[in-house]
Amino acid sequence: MNSDRYRQEIARGDALRDSGALDESLTVYQEAFLAAPAQATAPFKKGTALDRLNRPSDAETAYRQALALEPRYPEANNNLAIILAQRGDFRGAEIHYRRALAARPNYIEAVGNLGSLLASSMRADEAISLMRELLSSPAISFEEYWTLAEMMLRWGRVHDGAQFIASALQDEALQKTLSASDMAKSALLFAESGCFDGIRSMPYIFDVAEQMPDIQLRSCLLRMLTFAWTLDENIRLSRIYKRHNDMLENQPEVSESRFAPWDRLASSEPSIGFLGSLALGNNTAKFLVPVLPHLKNRGFRLRYYSTIERLPGDLVQQAVMASVDDVKWICDLSPFEVATMVYADKCTILIDLDGFSRYSKTEAFVFRPAPVQINWINWPSSLGLTSADYFLGSKHMIPRVPGLMTEIPIEMSTPFGAYTPMIEAMVRPEPPCIENGFITFGNTSHPYKLSARLIRLWADVILRVPNSRFRLVRQECADESFCGMLVNEFRRCGVAPNRLEFYDFVSLGMSHLDAYSSIDICLDSSPYGGATTAADCLWMGVPLVCLTGPGLHQRLSCSVLAALALDELICSSESQFVERAVLLAKSPNRVAEYRQTLRTRFEKSPQCNAKAVADEAIRAFNYSLDDTRKRILDRLPN
Repeated sequence: MNSDRYRQEIARGDALRDSGALDESLTVYQEAFLAAPAQATAPFKKGTALDRLNRPSDAETAYRQALALEPRYPEANNNLAIILAQRGDFRGAEIHYRRALAARPNYIEAVGNLGSLLASSMRADEAISLMRELLSSPAISFEEYWTLAEMMLRWGRVHDGAQFIASALQDEALQKTLSASDMAKSALLFAESGCFDGIRSMPYIFDVAEQMPDIQLRSCLLRMLTFAWTLDENIRLSRIYKRHNDMLENQPEVSESRFAPWDRLASSEPSIGFLGSLALGNNTAKFLVPVLPHLKNRGFRLRYYSTIERLPGDLVQQAVMASVDDVKWICDLSPFEVATMVYADKCTILIDLDGFSRYSKTEAFVFRPAPVQINWINWPSSLGLTSADYFLGSKHMIPRVPGLMTEIPIEMSTPFGAYTPMIEAMVRPEPPCIENGFITFGNTSHPYKLSARLIRLWADVILRVPNSRFRLVRQECADESFCGMLVNEFRRCGVAPNRLEFYDFVSLGMSHLDAYSSIDICLDSSPYGGATTAADCLWMGVPLVCLTGPGLHQRLSCSVLAALALDELICSSESQFVERAVLLAKSPNRVAEYRQTLRTRFEKSPQCNAKAVADEAIRAFNYSLDDTRKRILDRLPN
């Protein structure tokens, strides 16, 4: 059989195989092999058909037959390795994956397969090194890079995955091939992981976000807060939120299924529905659980719609169930199904506690299941939804610049919630600087709150305090790649690696609260400040220096500090932030005084007065009803 005829027969066999005529394809491949027994293609193709027939032993025989004729055959080595791995022969599988890559170094499927094999054998570092070797290959597309990065994410190596994509994007030719969706996907990964080099490798992140496809908008709403420092950036962020709102409102199912519950405004038995994911470890719970008991029997029937499943033994869920009149578990429902349930339950007020976070069903708002819909406690920004009527927060949280919120703000004279630490943790009598002889600054924020500009701000403080250290307290500090990114970024700002400490409290068997004992002064994240982290560190006797700004997300820590009358720690500019942090660091006795007095000060502050917060919340709920009646009922036809 000549070569042209051989190729024709192989192509005929492929067509039969791909159409599902597997037995017929086997016959064609076998005949081609008998006609050209020195060619490896026919036995390899026969192996692929046998694979599809779920005959792994026969497929293995065919692949080995092909490899006897052509030992470097990449696909045959890869497919044989897959069969060996499925059988548990991991050593044999690794040998054949490596042979496939020796023949074709940029064979993405084999790289991914070998990487998964190594990772499953607790050799993830080898797997990642293998993938990084591909970065010098110009033949790899962005989609292939992303496929490998996603594998790293599945292995829990988020920062390695981010760095992998960041390194790939150093190739300007590759970067030019990226679509708006690719660019957005990369930017979100970099923002999530705090990958500074990745952000630097891209256009201005607001330009990227504004070009983002509508379907990706939800995932950027929280992460973009990290980059909204200025008023202009806050305005641009508001426009992104508006586009997300318009996308939701323009869905056909919304216009076809929107409820009209205005008659409930005249109800003599109003009810409140709380929509959220309260459980132990949920930050919202720290501020709402103390308040809930004081809301009961105050003129409203209370319902709680849990967006996560029931967790046996969870103390927060138990406290919630004891504080409300009814609980429904809605984690498996779509936003429309949630809205249908809320409407059927005749809720007068629906309160969203989650915003656009992981478990949320906030999109239920757009179906208008309740006449009054409120954003309260958790989401650190305006929801940007025209269907979100009110925002409930302290006077220190609410932005002073008009137009940054779509909701009508209801200003509370108390803090936005009442704090509980959830777990017992004793305050260390003295700050570490008394024993160490130097100041340890620190932060406990999630990596997605980190940015190059924030690191520069922190570095300015560290460099002005001789011998000071900076300690990051996060479980991600167990990840060498994450620590390496931060070391490099601080080094760019002039801070030597020996002045940085990475504290993985989990591996040390400590609670996150106990870990605060190792810090003298907390430097708040900015522009996306803390709320829970601010309260936690003050509760543990650690002063927090914060920077305010025009956006709601820039006023969170300020609201907690103001509740404790700690105005001296609230800064309105970056230069003031540096000056006040440096001044405090030069006064170790003052740091020690904070350590000894903050817990008592906190306990006596409005931030721990759950009854007062509940009273303000009830006033706000009644105001929202009255205000809505005035705005809506007069417009309704008789």
